[in-house]
Amino acid sequence: MIKKRVLKKGKYVVTREGSIVINLSKRLCKSLKPLSKKIEIAGSIRRKVKTPVDIDIVLIPKAKQKIMDHLKTKGTYMQGRGKRITFKIQGVKVEIYYTDSKSWGAMLMTYTGPSGYNIGLRSLAKKRGLLLNQYGLFQNGKHIAGKTEKSIYTTLDKKYKSPELR
Repeated sequence: MIKKRVLKKGKYVVTREGSIVINLSKRLCKSLKPLSKKIEIAGSIRRKVKTPVDIDIVLIPKAKQKIMDHLKTKGTYMQGRGKRITFKIQGVKVEIYYTDSKSWGAMLMTYTGPSGYNIGLRSLAKKRGLLLNQYGLFQNGKHIAGKTEKSIYTTLDKKYKSPELR
């Protein structure tokens, strides 16, 4: 296991080499693909951060229980709550977020982050009388965008920003 000292919030922490986490995320995603209608790696890996320390995956499941059963063979400390499963695999924290096609883009955008960028978009939505969250963009309780990330940007009159530029 290759580890690296990284400056994080003013302190040095020991982290795994980013390429190990990226490769692990790709293998995990590949193993979940047959159990998913749609799946994508999110978080810092999707933003192309050089040294990711965890794995975020967004998926539309074919059958949630089959995914849970599959993951029990892969990792340790599994915790499933609502639309999220958290566990560790080879010491790396993994979070898997479930969604449906209606909220795919909103969920992917939320868990790609970074959080500061998401807060800015949510503030913009609020100024326009809208609500933006991981389930979509809403106006007076009605879902108006969120199937794709671009649909949210378009509805907010913003140019789409690729994950690595967020």
